[in-house]
Amino acid sequence: MEDLQFQGPPIIRRLIAALLLLFASLIVSLCGSCSRESGKGDQTVIPAPAISTTELRQLVDSGEDIFLLDVRRDSEYIAERLSFTDLRITHDSLKAHLESLPPDKTTPIYCFCRGGVRSDHAARYLISIGYKNVLNVSRGMLAWKENGFETVSGPP
Repeated sequence: MEDLQFQGPPIIRRLIAALLLLFASLIVSLCGSCSRESGKGDQTVIPAPAISTTELRQLVDSGEDIFLLDVRRDSEYIAERLSFTDLRITHDSLKAHLESLPPDKTTPIYCFCRGGVRSDHAARYLISIGYKNVLNVSRGMLAWKENGFETVSGPP
């Protein structure tokens, strides 16, 4: 490294050092954005595949065999729920209750919540651990009620 030292006036040496630091900072900044674009840094979250409440209603009415996973809190579930719900586990405790899910990872699982955000998290998690047929019910209970579909309330 001694060979790279510049032998000029002190002001020029400081200017060169400042430019080298600026250049190094620019390189580090560019490398950081490259890693984000390649998926190694901050990344855009891709939502889980989704189904509308109307499509879900049609599946249920046709007798399709589905597994409905409600990931809302107890209080929400007791206040109103879908009569054909198979399991309720909060989205943030899903990992601790995997034994309650269908062991066949090709079983169609439909994740449901109030507005579609928690169920999207749950669906993406299930996909990440190998479930092959998981869908998020878009806009969840909000859309279900907007469409005038029935709900039940009270303790299950």
